[in-house]
Amino acid sequence: MAFKDCNAGVSLYFRTDRSVFDLRKLHSKTRVTHALLRDFLFADDCALAALSIQEAQVLLDRFVEASRRFGLSVSLKKTEVMYQPSRTSTSAAPSLVVGNQELPVADKFCYLGSRIANDALLDCEISARIAKAAEAFGKLTRRL
Repeated sequence: MAFKDCNAGVSLYFRTDRSVFDLRKLHSKTRVTHALLRDFLFADDCALAALSIQEAQVLLDRFVEASRRFGLSVSLKKTEVMYQPSRTSTSAAPSLVVGNQELPVADKFCYLGSRIANDALLDCEISARIAKAAEAFGKLTRRL
């Protein structure tokens, strides 16, 4: 109900038939499905996705209000904003506000065990996975 009658989010058009790599068929009006991605919920975690700062503020306001209606509160200490600009963009980091508190902007954070960076590169994710694998192999030396 938080996002009823809300068009903010990331639009995704896709096909589910065999010719998924035929780009000409993607432009046809038949068998193309549209999904609006905006909230990714998992247990007590949530990620909101938007194409603009204004849409992100709308989604955040609606999410906080819906949480309040259910007697829940959003932990502003744990809430962060990540801005992933295009490579050619020169715009400044966004300023999102809940109540009168501005949310901090993060360069990278961990969501569901994966490291996500604002430059959309996988360097920190790969390094973290290699470190975890090295730690696991290191623990095997005690047994062998």
